[in-house]
Amino acid sequence: MCGSGTIPIEAGLIACKIPPGKFRQFFGFQRWKDFDEDLFGKIKLECDSHIGLSPVKIFGSDISEQSLQNARANVEKAGLSDVVSLQVSDFKDLNSTDENSFVFLNPPYGQRIQPEEIDLLYSMIGTTLKHNFTGTIAWLITSNKESLKHVGLKPKEKYTLFNGALECVLLKYVMYQGTKKTGEALRSPST
Repeated sequence: MCGSGTIPIEAGLIACKIPPGKFRQFFGFQRWKDFDEDLFGKIKLECDSHIGLSPVKIFGSDISEQSLQNARANVEKAGLSDVVSLQVSDFKDLNSTDENSFVFLNPPYGQRIQPEEIDLLYSMIGTTLKHNFTGTIAWLITSNKESLKHVGLKPKEKYTLFNGALECVLLKYVMYQGTKKTGEALRSPST
């Protein structure tokens, strides 16, 4: 559900230690009376010296080919074609490839989808996370707090934030095999 690619692109920029605003030509503070161009140049050089290869693999997917075409163009524009891999896929068909991975979901909030369709989507998200992403940590951001109950999973952490003007929640789910009791037993050392 990567849409135009914002989340995988941001992850790629962070993983490669590319500083925020790296591709901007001008910043408003450059008009300040006390702006020090030499200092700014030194800071930019220092930040650029930390840029490197990504130590992690970053994947993005979306069910919409049109969204992925836009995402691919944005990934290329950000210079991350070698870092971010994109594929057309329905989320329910995906599986975790590594138990030490993270999943970040930005599902539709229900602004353009009918209520019963959005509830089914959120239910599918919960089922897919539970069965296909054992051992991962999943993060979900949404403004649709009503549909969250259809996920059917209890979040480990919950934060309120804004996506533009929309008040959203960011939820962390720790995915384990079996029930919570079994999951805790799997993580606890035996005595």
